[in-house]
Amino acid sequence: MATSTTGKTSPKPSAKASGPRPSFKKTTPSAASAMLPWLGLALLLLMADQFTKVLILGY
Repeated sequence: MATSTTGKTSPKPSAKASGPRPSFKKTTPSAASAMLPWLGLALLLLMADQFTKVLILGY
């Protein structure tokens, strides 16, 4: 058992916990295609923002 600065003991991490982390779930094609409209909207808003910045500031 490890002792913290407060004097309380905490359980020592097991060997199983320090092993490799589980990999993230891969994105399915349907989930990726569902994100495309939102990414397109974000791109459109970014381009509009930059265009209006040029109009207002002149550069």
